[in-house]
Amino acid sequence: MLFRRNRRIVVWHSHYDLPANLPPDFRAMAEAHPAPIEKFGLLRERLAADSRFRLVKARRPAQKELEAVHDHEYVFRVYGLSRLPMLEATEAIYAGKTPLDADCAPFGREVFNMHFAGFGGTLTAMELALRNGGVVMNLHGGFHHARSCRGAGFSVFNDLAAAARLSGRRTLIVDLDAHQGDGTASILEGERNAFTLSLHAREGYPLNRARSSVDIELATGTDDATYMNELQPALLDVIGHFKPELVLYQSGVDALASDELGLLGLSPEGLRQRDEFVFEVCENYGVPLVVTMGGGYSDLETTTQAHLNTFLASLREGASSIRGRRGA
Repeated sequence: MLFRRNRRIVVWHSHYDLPANLPPDFRAMAEAHPAPIEKFGLLRERLAADSRFRLVKARRPAQKELEAVHDHEYVFRVYGLSRLPMLEATEAIYAGKTPLDADCAPFGREVFNMHFAGFGGTLTAMELALRNGGVVMNLHGGFHHARSCRGAGFSVFNDLAAAARLSGRRTLIVDLDAHQGDGTASILEGERNAFTLSLHAREGYPLNRARSSVDIELATGTDDATYMNELQPALLDVIGHFKPELVLYQSGVDALASDELGLLGLSPEGLRQRDEFVFEVCENYGVPLVVTMGGGYSDLETTTQAHLNTFLASLREGASSIRGRRGA
């Protein structure tokens, strides 16, 4: 199992860098979004400058892959919306005339391309992880609020549910974003070859929650120690009993205490411990791991550094201290 490769593969696409692709008139609107969207371009620059990472272009997904998890009519309507001028599409969303919630605005061709490429990036990472083993990371994705017939929570196409369903493997989704992965849970509910584990804030978004295979709700302001005391036994129990052949890790960084929307209280060190634990467990069990990004609503530099720390954590060496692993 090639967890400690000489160079970590990171899937990327130029469409991820939304500010570079937006018309000038809409950059201010996009930059006012709670998520600091400039983070994707900054992360690419920093990873490209680090010889331990190798960037691989995301492939284009097929329509049938979108329709593996989304209704045909939904996909058709979102395609159509993307062909409208950005102002017209955005106004239609705010008026409630589309299958996208208002938090998916502004919307237009460039925003559609970002979501479409991010979806394809997770499928690319899934294919590479199954082919080569070890960890493959997508520099986008984690669109866990998108349901089969509705986009919400900055999520248009659910890449996690699609990767699980299209992999043909027993897939565990570990969702550690501060908000429940309601879309993923809704799409995959009842499927024998998919298991969803979500640790998230008890309060806040989403208001209408779905049922994950395991949901762990955390109090507002949950600190590092409490968080790890919940995560560690839960993940070890799930991975030991479900025995996945693939793990998808939604690594949102909105659990930080500084985050404007996450409601939890983790420190940067707590996030590092969280990430290292997930990597270590998957390595010990010999399970291919795909890592996507997710939420993060602190200031630009704090959010970018927190995501970068997840990529760096995938490189860390060291003997495991985890008990209960396969063969132990």
